[in-house]
Amino acid sequence: MKRENYKLVEVTWLDTVSDCRWQDIGEAKQAKPALGKTVGYLLNETDTEFVVAPTINNLGHTSGTTVIPKQWVRQKRVIKGYYYEVNITTN
Repeated sequence: MKRENYKLVEVTWLDTVSDCRWQDIGEAKQAKPALGKTVGYLLNETDTEFVVAPTINNLGHTSGTTVIPKQWVRQKRVIKGYYYEVNITTN
């Protein structure tokens, strides 16, 4: 059995905005990316991305995973005092 700790983080990042309605080209030229915040447990961090999930259960399963490219990230903040410790059974 392996024990892992996952920090709770808040990631502020730019996200793609898409609009499928007919609109004036001038209006479309003014479109901007959305600034979003994701709060969850940091499952993995690589040179290029963060993997965050809002839910982890006691079986070592997760739901709602978001992969955020680091190029899109404006800020990452660790929420101190909060983490999830899970025991992972390895076969």
